[in-house]
Amino acid sequence: MNLLMPVENAKNELRNSKGNALYFKSARNVTVNILNDQTKVLTQLITGPKAVEAYGQKFEVKTVSGKLLFSADNNEVVVGAERLRVLGAEGTVFPKSIETPNVRADPFKELR
Repeated sequence: MNLLMPVENAKNELRNSKGNALYFKSARNVTVNILNDQTKVLTQLITGPKAVEAYGQKFEVKTVSGKLLFSADNNEVVVGAERLRVLGAEGTVFPKSIETPNVRADPFKELR
């Protein structure tokens, strides 16, 4: 059983007891809102039965060591991994130009 422990010098913090996971259970979704001083929503994370949605000025995915894997904002999407694979029978279509230092096929397969 998880217990919410009071934290000194912290406002509105949820914490599990040491060594135990912290669980949220909901029949519909769990929503986390980050508000400014005027209680306006700055960022929002919604987890539901069919999707996870994130709203904000920027979205980032990082490794545990802090390396950027993926980033998206209104101006660009960045993939920071060493290798980008596009899966699917049809591949992908780029309606405008793309830029890359090299393009290669899988070993022993033609570049199509």
